[in-house]
Amino acid sequence: MVDYSFSNFGRMEVSVASSAAAGGLVGAVQTILLRQYADIPMATSFLKNTSGTPPLLMKQMKGFGSASALAGIIGGAVGLVVGLAGMLKGKLLRSKIGASFAVSYGITALSTGLLSGAFPATAWSAATAADPSNPVALPAITRSVSSNIQPARASGVTLGA
Repeated sequence: MVDYSFSNFGRMEVSVASSAAAGGLVGAVQTILLRQYADIPMATSFLKNTSGTPPLLMKQMKGFGSASALAGIIGGAVGLVVGLAGMLKGKLLRSKIGASFAVSYGITALSTGLLSGAFPATAWSAATAADPSNPVALPAITRSVSSNIQPARASGVTLGA
């Protein structure tokens, strides 16, 4: 049972805020790590066969079928439902600290999962990026910037006079 007396109020609010911050951090880091260590390595291993986009766990969902997007969307939705059930009804999670962690994790993981699905990770090898026939590569500079520099012209104005 949580003590809501005035003497424990300050410590309770700090721990709830800390758990909410930790939940948000876990939700954000989860998607970042999955994109880096699941989506991109899988895309790199399939780079010769496809365009470099991650192989999808569910092809019908397009970008939302990647590992990072699915984990963020499903994990975030579950965390949000469990946390809200704990906050509003007192079910599943009875602790205010646990419920705030779950809600914060759910919101962050769900939103980063949706962003990960909307903008899927791609893997480009160094050879692909340096290929001059690659239409996505930056255009080559055809002339030197230094050739456009003109010498200073005297305007008849003297400084310091």
